[in-house]
Amino acid sequence: MAYGLAIATVSCLMVSQLYMWRLEDFRRAWHLLQEPLVMQVIGAAALILAYMSQHKPSVYCLENLVYKPPQDWEVSQKQIVKMLEAQHCFNEASIDFQQRILDNSGTGPSTHWPPGGASSLLSPLDLRLDPMTLRLGFQSVMFSLVRDLLKRSKVKPQQIDFLIVNCSLFCPTPSLCAMVCNEFGLRQDVRSYNLGGMGCSANVISVDLAKQLLENRPGSRALVISMENITQNLYKGNDKSMLLQNTLFRCGGCALLLSSRVLDSMKAKYKLLYTFRSQLSDDNSYNCVYQKQDSEGNSGVALSKDPLEPRVALLVKLWHAFP
Repeated sequence: MAYGLAIATVSCLMVSQLYMWRLEDFRRAWHLLQEPLVMQVIGAAALILAYMSQHKPSVYCLENLVYKPPQDWEVSQKQIVKMLEAQHCFNEASIDFQQRILDNSGTGPSTHWPPGGASSLLSPLDLRLDPMTLRLGFQSVMFSLVRDLLKRSKVKPQQIDFLIVNCSLFCPTPSLCAMVCNEFGLRQDVRSYNLGGMGCSANVISVDLAKQLLENRPGSRALVISMENITQNLYKGNDKSMLLQNTLFRCGGCALLLSSRVLDSMKAKYKLLYTFRSQLSDDNSYNCVYQKQDSEGNSGVALSKDPLEPRVALLVKLWHAFP
C-alpha cells in the first residue's frame, strides 16, 4: 500500500510537469533518452519499482513480554488439592487421580492461579466464579502486559494499527479487544481481532494473522496478546478425561509487538522468518480438546487420552512440506 502510494505520487508530479512542457522540451527529452547511460538508469529504476511492488515487507518483533502474577496468586500442589477437597464434589478416586497428575505434571510449587481460584486459599469454599471476578482478573493480566510492553518499546497506544487478542474459554461482551481499546485509548481506525476457542495453538495462529496483516499493510504495527482462563471452567465432576484441566493449567499471559516498519528493524529483537499453519479436520483432531458437560451436567473441558496423535500427524505433514 505504501509503495503504491509513493508510485502514484511520483506519477502525478511527472504528469503535472509534462503538462507545462513546450514542443522544444519534448525534443530535448527525446534526444536525451537516446543516451545508453540514461536508458540503463531508467531500466534499473523500473526493475527496482517492480521489485518493491511485488516484494512483501519483513516483519520484526520489537518487544515481547511474559506476565508475572502477584505473589498472592501463588499456589502449591498441596494447596490445590486442599481447595479441590473442600468443594465436596469429588470422590476419593478423583482426588487421588488429580494428586497423581499434579505430582507428574512438571509444575512446581510456585505456580499461580487467577484471583477467583487463589481466593479459596484463605477460605477453601470461597471459590469466586462470577463474571465480574473473571473480568477483573483478565484486566489485571492484560492491562499490566500492555502497559509494560508499550513502556519498554517506547511505542504510544495511538501508534498501534492492529490488535489481536486470543483466549479460548473466556469470550465476554464487550470483547477483550474492546477492553484494551477503552483502557489505552487506541485509535478509532485500529483493526481489532478477538480469537476464541482455538486452544493451545491460538498464540501461533495470532502471530500468523498479525504477520499477514503487516505484510499486506507495510509500515504498520500489531499488538498480539495471548491469554487463557481456567477459573470458570473448573470441573466439579468425576470424569477422568475432564479432571486433567483442574491440575495441568495455570494463570498467565504474554504479549508481542510486531512491526513491518523499515525503521523499526534497527531496534527490533527478532525478525519473523516464516510461519506455517495446517488445519487437521478429522474427528480425532476435532475431539482431542472438547468443552462439554458430563453425564451429570457438570461443565468442563475433556482432553482425549491420546492428544499426541493429531500432533504427530501434523508433524508428518510439516516434514513432507519442508523436507
